[in-house]
Amino acid sequence: MAMKKIRAYLLFTSWRYKLGIFLGLPVAAFLLGLLFWGSRWGVLVYGYILTAILIFFEIIADQAVFAGIQSQRGYKLDYLKTSPLGCKMLWWGLTGDLVRKFFTAALCVSICGGMGVLKAESGFAGVMGILLTIYFTETLTLFLSRYTYSAMLCVWIAYGGIVAGVMLLSVINAIPIQGVWLADGLLALGAVAVCVLTVRTAMKKWRRTFSDM
Repeated sequence: MAMKKIRAYLLFTSWRYKLGIFLGLPVAAFLLGLLFWGSRWGVLVYGYILTAILIFFEIIADQAVFAGIQSQRGYKLDYLKTSPLGCKMLWWGLTGDLVRKFFTAALCVSICGGMGVLKAESGFAGVMGILLTIYFTETLTLFLSRYTYSAMLCVWIAYGGIVAGVMLLSVINAIPIQGVWLADGLLALGAVAVCVLTVRTAMKKWRRTFSDM
């Protein structure tokens, strides 16, 4: 089912978008990992850099796919309105987008963890905390960015998401080992809630554009 949603989501994207997201982000994570490999500061700093990279580029790239879908004007994909499957295709696309973003973040975190430049004192729970922090902040920033068509405003929203992500990651890193799994659970619940809200809000706004036909 997840792959079906991702395939539907890919129908909304160009080849440049696919190249940048599926190849560009993992390669950037790998190259930056090489840059910090062997540095005693790498383990401390790299999580913040990875958070900033993923949030910024995912939010900016989303402007090419679902820009302004939650704005007052909505997202007018008129050709989807001509098909009885149009509403379902959009829902699959929106959901697949969120699933793909999680897999991309997980891949980048796994690459860096395997290289030894992304570690946590709390072990696997700490690494999961980094992944869930990135994904929660990314989806929350995405939700806010889809209220505007303005690329410039979207950039500033992405900057705000980076600041929030770095601050949240600092809090997660400061939590005692015994409380990390609890923090992971709360982050996972928060990410799921934001994802549901993002899809439902976008679909609600899009359905309202039927009155324009």
